[in-house]
Amino acid sequence: QHLSSIINDFVSLLGYWTTAFAAILLIEDYFFRRGNDYDLTAWDNPRKLPVGLAAIFSLVMAYCGGGVPGMAQVWYVGPVAQLFGPTGGDVGIYMSFAIVIIVYPITRYLERKYIGR
Repeated sequence: QHLSSIINDFVSLLGYWTTAFAAILLIEDYFFRRGNDYDLTAWDNPRKLPVGLAAIFSLVMAYCGGGVPGMAQVWYVGPVAQLFGPTGGDVGIYMSFAIVIIVYPITRYLERKYIGR
């Protein structure tokens, strides 16, 4: 029973990251690569792959700026989640998604402009 509770709490935390990561993948595919700009032979050549600074920065911003303040978990209720009542309203996933939609396109554009890949 106790292990099940721990796993449930941990999986709930993964939702914030998963939502932000999925948004990054969708933005990269539909806006930057337009669904067909993939070099499938470059998978093992780091010089041809994206650096990933935009994705890392966006994930950190989404988790720290949206996930943590908006989460309502058993052990922590963020300041934004507290606005929705005494037990909180879990809006961290939506806030993470919104932050990624704003931050990732800008940082990915700058990454491609200055680094070139």
